[in-house]
Amino acid sequence: MRTHAAAVAAEHFPEFPVEAIDWEISERAQRQAGVTEYDPATEAVTIRLTWDAYQEFGWQQFSKTVRHELVHA
Repeated sequence: MRTHAAAVAAEHFPEFPVEAIDWEISERAQRQAGVTEYDPATEAVTIRLTWDAYQEFGWQQFSKTVRHELVHA
């Protein structure tokens, strides 16, 4: 996941510090495949992805979720 995100960021957002993103996997979320959170106090970016979405849709579709969340970041 991080490798894919780094490749996407390098291609589309070369100035974006993708290594600064905190990545989390949620096994509880049920209504979304992923979410990006930004804390303005610390400028921390967290992308949380849903394990159930990965299992249901597979890598090809799920990788689009990773790219989508990078746009938010």
